[in-house]
Amino acid sequence: MTNKKSADANKVVATPTKRFFVEMLTRDIELDDAILDLLDNCLDGAVRTNAKKRVKDKSRPYAGFWAEITLDAKHFCIKDNCGGIPIDIARSHAFRFGREDNLRDKDFHTVGTYGIGMKRAIFKMGSDCWVRSHHANGSFGVHIDEDWISGDDKWELDMDRQAEVPKDEGVSLRITKLLPGIEHHFDPNKGNFEEVIKKKIRLHYAYIIKKGFVVKVNGHVVKPSDFQTLIPVDLASDSAIAPYIYQAEEGGVSVQLIMGMYERFPSQGELDDYVDGKRSKDTAGWTVVCNDRVVLANDTSHMTGWGESGVPVYHSQFIMLSGLVEFISNDASKLPVTTTKRGVDLNSPLYADVKNIMRDALKHFTSFTNHWKTQTDERANMQTQTRAIDIREAAQSVRIDKWQDVRKGLKGRRFVPELPKPKEEKTHAKMSFTRSKDEVQLVTDFLFDPGANPKPSEVGEAAFDWALNEAKA
Repeated sequence: MTNKKSADANKVVATPTKRFFVEMLTRDIELDDAILDLLDNCLDGAVRTNAKKRVKDKSRPYAGFWAEITLDAKHFCIKDNCGGIPIDIARSHAFRFGREDNLRDKDFHTVGTYGIGMKRAIFKMGSDCWVRSHHANGSFGVHIDEDWISGDDKWELDMDRQAEVPKDEGVSLRITKLLPGIEHHFDPNKGNFEEVIKKKIRLHYAYIIKKGFVVKVNGHVVKPSDFQTLIPVDLASDSAIAPYIYQAEEGGVSVQLIMGMYERFPSQGELDDYVDGKRSKDTAGWTVVCNDRVVLANDTSHMTGWGESGVPVYHSQFIMLSGLVEFISNDASKLPVTTTKRGVDLNSPLYADVKNIMRDALKHFTSFTNHWKTQTDERANMQTQTRAIDIREAAQSVRIDKWQDVRKGLKGRRFVPELPKPKEEKTHAKMSFTRSKDEVQLVTDFLFDPGANPKPSEVGEAAFDWALNEAKA
């Protein structure tokens, strides 16, 4: 006994208090990202369930799986039919703060790495939560309440094997006693958070939903966003609008990069709308996908190569340029994604190599747009020779003899399109000037019918046409 006391006297306590741990855990994640973490868990369950059966339609591996989110000022709930949590995993891993076994999902295309998503989301929103699971090998319920959070530093939770569980094999997570700020966000009379989260899901789960997964928010089915690129109508054409494509395998990660034009060149009036903030640039920039999840969407910052190493800073001139980078791996820890799973890890050596290629693709296309700034008949005709497809199908449109092997840097293969250059002499000049709003309105009243509301660029064109006709008279 004396020796034990002596040994204890030489130790210090380093165990974190639950209250401190819970509060710190939630500080580095936004509310919508916390909810998407829970949706990721649903999807990971579907991936594991699919691994145990033969998927007939490889293009829609998530068909039949669903997740439903309901929220209001009093509660948050997410439930699914994605297989549930196995009893042994619940006892040893699911409720643990941090993952001990990083190899558990080594054969699956999941994104969970650190084992904190569910707990962090719960504590981000409220102080009372029931997690109920129906799994083929057993069912249970676990209750996390205020007493557990504010009580002593005993970390175990009670598992109720007799708890009421979902009818379908899946998980139900219901949070009540919402934190004051969360009540405000979820109250439909005080904001539009439902629309915010639906927009996030529409974007970040676009490919998952297209592959059959159904997501509902307050009873409304979420439709996926589209990511597309223009390819030539005539695939045999040597010079046409087509995307830049790079494919590689590196350290157990498959990489595909595609940069191209999402849509036609904007008119001057549309560019004015972009500059004035009347029209969104949601489709422009780079989108990064890890194991089918969009982790960074439509980025036009230095994180994706804009404004550095010879690449121009993003400008409305490049509004039609859109690119996608996709990483796929059975080992989620190799993916260049942050702990929130909604951002890119800029310290990843793999992402640094890929970013070099992204910059090369940007230079190729920003240079191309510089040649076609002016609206001409040639530019208009060139665009009629294209059609839009899903951006991930672009590689299938490239002829085999057009691929180039890459033996330096990130080894792989690439297709660099020969983009058209203007053939005709420049017969048009661009005019750009500013005048006071009062003067613009005076000219508008002179040239347009009463009640008309033309854009400033349209007033300028009309004024020039009037002056030109007077000069020719």
